[in-house]
Amino acid sequence: MSLRVIDIEATKKRLAEMFEDKGLTPRIIQRELQLDSIQAVYKWTGKGKTVPSLDNLILLAKLMDCQIEDMLVLTEL
Repeated sequence: MSLRVIDIEATKKRLAEMFEDKGLTPRIIQRELQLDSIQAVYKWTGKGKTVPSLDNLILLAKLMDCQIEDMLVLTEL
């Protein structure tokens, strides 16, 4: 059995592309997800090792009309 994990850097790039394709700015995402700070959105697409929490992935999938799996890039261990 092979194990797959989230490729954080590739996932962050994919999220940035998906946000742009859908015309979603960080401010719109912050408002729609009711986040306290816009910095969370920047962390998902910028430097660092942060991806959205499971709760936020669910909300993003709904916002972008896609599946969670569409947003994640997985790699084998």
